[in-house]
Amino acid sequence: SASGHKAAGSLVPGDKIVLGDGSTGEVAAIRHSRKPGLYNPHTLIGDIVVDGVVTSTFTTTVHPLAAEVLLSPIRWLYTCCGLSVSGFLDNNSPATIVKYLPRGGNSMVR
Repeated sequence: SASGHKAAGSLVPGDKIVLGDGSTGEVAAIRHSRKPGLYNPHTLIGDIVVDGVVTSTFTTTVHPLAAEVLLSPIRWLYTCCGLSVSGFLDNNSPATIVKYLPRGGNSMVR
């Protein structure tokens, strides 16, 4: 894509990927897995290294630009004041909040 990101679900063997050390690699094979729970980490820059591969914390559920706008106050609070909202939307959150969270978007890989 124009942003350099591609949804993980659209990767195919031979696609180029960026590794955690900055070098590039190639997708050798695709393996699918599902695990219970909601995994959606957010970082200050929107990238995270998973199994040695640089990936985006954005999903296809929410457009990356919308996510940037929605997350900017939280990132600002953390950067400016050291305030963290970690744990606010974790497994101990009230069901009334969790039920409104989007589900099932593919992760994006750079």
